[in-house]
Amino acid sequence: MTTEELPVIKRSPGRPRLYNNCLDMAAEIELYFDECMVGQERERYDKKRQEVVKVIERIPPTIAGLCRHLGFEDRNALYEYEARDSSGHEGFSSVIKRARSQIEEVVSTGMLDNSLSTVGSIFYLKNVCGYRDQQEQTLNTGIQVIIDGQLLTSAIGSSQVAKAIEVVPSSSMIQVSIPADRTTNRTTHGNDAHDDKR
Repeated sequence: MTTEELPVIKRSPGRPRLYNNCLDMAAEIELYFDECMVGQERERYDKKRQEVVKVIERIPPTIAGLCRHLGFEDRNALYEYEARDSSGHEGFSSVIKRARSQIEEVVSTGMLDNSLSTVGSIFYLKNVCGYRDQQEQTLNTGIQVIIDGQLLTSAIGSSQVAKAIEVVPSSSMIQVSIPADRTTNRTTHGNDAHDDKR
């Protein structure tokens, strides 16, 4: 057979998309949340009865569960759909963001009303939803700027010291005091700088 006789097969690269329409995806997402709210029947061992019993457990929604329900292999596929909006397929991003917000809400309220593990919820919110612990720290450098014998300001950063020195006439005497844990004390006369070791 020559190359002229071979049939030409046209196919698009990669696997076909599972969802070409954001409304279809939105319907599947709603179905997932409904299933989570209703719960699933599971078998549990009852210690008091010493037997296996069937119970209906409400399953909290998760990104992994949503991806499994939508037929994705991993959450990266979901994130790819979320990024599709920039390539002309509008609607996927808002549908997925709404679903992620709903999952975040369920985890947050479950943590607050003790229906979900507090530690597990905090872990999920930090690692999946992007929450982080925020600690406010105040940095007091203890730097003092004295110009012609008068204290200009104290407890400011080095960039502010530089700005304060720039506006002083060159004939003025400037003294910058640095806390004791630093090694030098600078005295500047106009544009001349002298280092005095402590």
